[in-house]
Amino acid sequence: MAAVYRQMNYDGVAVGAYDLAAGLDVVLTAGRLGVPWVSANLTDTNNTLLFTPYRSVRVGTLRVAVIGHTAEDDARGPDEYLVIPANEALSGLLPDISDDHDLIVLLSSGSITQATQIAERFPEIDLIVGADPKRDSVPSFLANNAIVVQSGNRGMSLGFLKARWTGQPWGIDPEQERARLMERLASLSWQISRLTNQSHREPSASSRKMEALLSAQQQAETELARITATRSESVTGDSPSTLQALLLPLRSSFAEDPTIRALIDTGKQRAMAQNGNN
Repeated sequence: MAAVYRQMNYDGVAVGAYDLAAGLDVVLTAGRLGVPWVSANLTDTNNTLLFTPYRSVRVGTLRVAVIGHTAEDDARGPDEYLVIPANEALSGLLPDISDDHDLIVLLSSGSITQATQIAERFPEIDLIVGADPKRDSVPSFLANNAIVVQSGNRGMSLGFLKARWTGQPWGIDPEQERARLMERLASLSWQISRLTNQSHREPSASSRKMEALLSAQQQAETELARITATRSESVTGDSPSTLQALLLPLRSSFAEDPTIRALIDTGKQRAMAQNGNN
């Protein structure tokens, strides 16, 4: 597992329930082997953090803080470790790192509801990537100053976030909005064409529907023209930050990465050999 994580070049991996299911010793060993664990609220029984709470990553000219949040319900008993409340952990951490970072990202193993509550409580956080085990993919949404998003769970999909960070609050991505409006116009055009062919059956009802459709079409065209006119404008310090969240469902028919496949096969062979010796 550690070799696979290293090969995939993760900058940070939040410690969650599935990681702890094998036991704390396994997670600690993986960390020593190079897995970049982060958890701001997982401690030993003496309240000492077991992992670094965050990692600083340089992305272009931006300095990004990647914080880990272990859900409180991931705790399995005080004899192994403690999971302190997120509010307590983040209240002590965020004031120390906010001024030194341009963007703050929280990797959370908690529920989407808890992620939203954290965003409402801490306006310093800019992006929350969730791993709610009870939810599949979650379309990105704005909660206070943070975008909350989840690509899925159990490796069933791959999430890709394309952010344009200007230092300003999140706004609408013009390309994403343009695509939405074009899709909307295509749908309206189809409805108008269909209604035109049916108008001879119920003229009065068709007339009212046609009026509503044409009005919606005009509004969408006006908005599309506005978005298109601003596409070529350069990004300035006053422009809103924007984010596109793309989701790629993974299928067994996809071509495998030979390096990752070799690492998995080697791990299986070692596990089988160890089980055979026990």
